[in-house]
Amino acid sequence: MTDIERTGMAGGPDIRMALAAVTQRTVQWVGAGASLALVAGGLWWGWQTLSREASGVPVIQALADPMRERPADPGGRVIPHQGLSVNAVAGGDGVRPGADRVILAPGPEAPREEDVILAVLREEAPAPVPVAVTSPIEDAITAALNADAEVLPASVPGVTLSLRPRVRPGALARRAPVPDAPEIAPEALTAGALLAQIGTFPDEDTARAEWTRLASAHPAHLSGRERVIQRRETGGRSWVRLRAAGFGGRPEAVRFCDAMLAGGVECVPVEHR
Repeated sequence: MTDIERTGMAGGPDIRMALAAVTQRTVQWVGAGASLALVAGGLWWGWQTLSREASGVPVIQALADPMRERPADPGGRVIPHQGLSVNAVAGGDGVRPGADRVILAPGPEAPREEDVILAVLREEAPAPVPVAVTSPIEDAITAALNADAEVLPASVPGVTLSLRPRVRPGALARRAPVPDAPEIAPEALTAGALLAQIGTFPDEDTARAEWTRLASAHPAHLSGRERVIQRRETGGRSWVRLRAAGFGGRPEAVRFCDAMLAGGVECVPVEHR
């Protein structure tokens, strides 16, 4: 009994040391394996990265199966606008044969005269009638002269005939006639000459009459200006342009048109071509 107990007590530390050595060796092998796995994984990742960058853009292989397939029984309900030719083309059935008869559409409509000519049908406003300015004394004299006077019999001695003075006219001075402006042919103008277009008219006589009217209404602006009448044709219709010449530069033409526009007259500065 004593030998057995001594042997067991003596062998206990040896067993524990052996188990500790085995455990330590196992841990070392596991750590070494993990280290090798990490190193191998890093090498594999680096090789994959280098090979992907060297090969460029990866190529994706197309699928052999069709992307969409028409079901044998689609079901659902019929919606409007089906069976049209455009739907057949989109469905892949091809283009249907065209019509056996083709009719051309009518040509473009010619522009009307009122669409081409500017201000042809514009009604000319009558010139304002000057209002006579009278004083209260003149009104009283006029009323007394126009009143019914008592007629004396011829047997009464005295003046048998009394002269009635005339009524003072509203305008004491007549407006001086406006001299006719010189007219220049468009061919005589140089290219790029500055003009002021006043309007468009159906013929030359109407344009000249409008110039005379404007010269009477705006003598300060049209005095010294030269008249230019240019005929144009578009769509088989002809009309004339009324323009004013005699400007030293674009600023002068712009100031002239601003003054005419302030007086209610259409005016656009243009260049002769």
